Amino acid sequence: MNFMKYEEMAQVVEITRRGEYVLFVVRAPRIAHEAQPGQFVNIRVSDSLDPLLRRPLSIADRDGDTLRFLFQIRGK
Repeated sequence: MNFMKYEEMAQVVEITRRGEYVLFVVRAPRIAHEAQPGQFVNIRVSDSLDPLLRRPLSIADRDGDTLRFLFQIRGK
């Protein structure tokens, strides 16, 4: 198994509601060129300690320098 570990400041390209789901698209060239759909990315959502842990999101798709995530909002 080959694990990648990159830390990259991503630029939010799009946030769109799709019914009860959210489509979240970010530009993260370094990660996008290596990652595959189905792999997980741990996303830090704030510079503060709230929430403390990063959010693991599965990559739904990638296109060039962008990654797409599709998820439901649960909890905080």
